[in-house]
Amino acid sequence: MKEKRLLYAIGWVKDEYIEEMGQPGSGKKMHRIPRRRMWLIAAIIALALLLVGCTVVYVLRLQNLKIDEKIITWEDSYGPSGEYVPGTEWVNSYLSLQGGEGSPEYQALREWREFQEQYDPDLTLLKANNFNQSGVPEQYNITYSCYTFEMMDKLNEILDKYQLKPLSKWIVTDRWETPIFYQALQIQCLTKSGSDAEELGAHFSVEGSFGAEFGQRLEGEEKERIVEYTYAKKGYLYPYIVPVNDIEQWEQWDYTTTDGTQVLLATYQNRLVIFCERSDAVISISTENRQQRVPFDSNAEPMTRQKAEQIADSFRYDIQPQTFDPAQVEAMRADYPEPEERHHILEGFAIDWEGDRWIPPEEIGGTFEHYIDYLLANPKKRGGERTHLMDYALTDLNQDGQQELLLRYRDTEQYSQIVQMSEAPDEGFFIRFINGNVYEGPVFERISIPREEDPFYYFELKDVAWKDITCLRYDPEQETWSQSDSKGYPGENQWAAISESEAEEIRNAYTPISLEWKPLTEFSMNG
Repeated sequence: MKEKRLLYAIGWVKDEYIEEMGQPGSGKKMHRIPRRRMWLIAAIIALALLLVGCTVVYVLRLQNLKIDEKIITWEDSYGPSGEYVPGTEWVNSYLSLQGGEGSPEYQALREWREFQEQYDPDLTLLKANNFNQSGVPEQYNITYSCYTFEMMDKLNEILDKYQLKPLSKWIVTDRWETPIFYQALQIQCLTKSGSDAEELGAHFSVEGSFGAEFGQRLEGEEKERIVEYTYAKKGYLYPYIVPVNDIEQWEQWDYTTTDGTQVLLATYQNRLVIFCERSDAVISISTENRQQRVPFDSNAEPMTRQKAEQIADSFRYDIQPQTFDPAQVEAMRADYPEPEERHHILEGFAIDWEGDRWIPPEEIGGTFEHYIDYLLANPKKRGGERTHLMDYALTDLNQDGQQELLLRYRDTEQYSQIVQMSEAPDEGFFIRFINGNVYEGPVFERISIPREEDPFYYFELKDVAWKDITCLRYDPEQETWSQSDSKGYPGENQWAAISESEAEEIRNAYTPISLEWKPLTEFSMNG
């Protein structure tokens, strides 16, 4: 843009000041501009160029969204065999889901998190207010985790400072209540045609902000990925963040989707995050290429640019969530009741705790065929509803002349069960649940996911005799790893800190076993 056009665009500069600049090569005589006028024009041009430059220079990047960061440090330690493990250090970054630095939502979220970090450091007040005994309104207690009136007052003070409003109490729906989410917010779908989106669980507010998690397969894909889709409406404080590590190693680029939407794509290893900033809200999406819901999957494919853009094209960014009456949502629950409790498919099995084995009841024991028939005949029992997605393989794992039956899920390639004949023929078979991987050797890796009472991932490595080799533990909150320094299931004080690369090195030291798989529905002892 020429300087003269810039001056016209600003509008409040007198026309004669502009015309007095003349045009080189126009044949017009150049008049000397009074010094005061010249400095005024120069200042205006400089300001205009600066403003234009800002629109070019400022580009949304993960660094613009960073609310906070923590340096995680592990001291030198010693491994399970007494070997020296050097200390390590890395940085965890926490990103805003409501836009970049400078926005009122970003500033408010940062102040709120800073307050939360220093407030009640030993959790004395939290413990004293068990189950919100102080009576903090649910809007603040549930949505913003305020457990004292002092916290509520501080939050309102921050909101007033940045002229924001609090979101109402979260309404939470489970996967079987998916229609409630869509009907309440009057959204047709979060994905486009050609993307198979499974049932979702969500939290959402009357104002329209929400967070949803669902499974997704693109057209032609067999494996499901987990997607977290967030819609944070501007003018309100959305209290959650997304953590990332090694932020400087993420590859980031701007992308225009097939429907013309401008988004930021960022990838690291097998992970993808998408940010779309609209005038009324910020949409953020997070997903990964991985075969199981664990911190990392050594078999997962890297997230390429082509795959990231294909995934980005599968979502809708034009949604317009509407306000609703919470009472009507609660009334809808009558049409979507929680499924009736079903008997577990393992009901009646005996447990040998010492041997970590499940022993079937007499009526289905004895042969593999009896057990397979039982699985396929009870697809609606809890624990057996996905048998149609199971594959099987027969192999002699321990080289004792008897075949073991291995079961895994086709869509995740994650091993589920090892069915093994007992040493005494009259005892039939027993089952060991692995929910993980099988490596050459054989070495078994059983993976346990977080539970309310135990918020860690565990990776138990066992040998052919089902004896413990070692156990790794991952803390998803701190994104830190540790290793058991004793055999067997470790106690709380039996962990040595290791880095993520060391944990991955331990797991990658084993080669996945190669087997011939067939659908469980085609089971035959002849393979």
